[in-house]
Amino acid sequence: MFIDFATFLRKTEHLRIHTGERPYICSYCGISFKKYSTRYAHEMRHKIKNGEIPKIFIQFILFSLTR
Repeated sequence: MFIDFATFLRKTEHLRIHTGERPYICSYCGISFKKYSTRYAHEMRHKIKNGEIPKIFIQFILFSLTR
């Protein structure tokens, strides 16, 4: 039986609900997450707070989200 990659990822993420697995760990504070995207967004907040991301980049992201 063939399962495409996207289906495999959704199944893997869904199983973490039942197993409690949280393999993605924030490199700033150590909080763990079930999804890579959630950890990525969390770490971006640390980078913005610490000034690691230029303000022009943040403005571009906010502008892009409003369109």
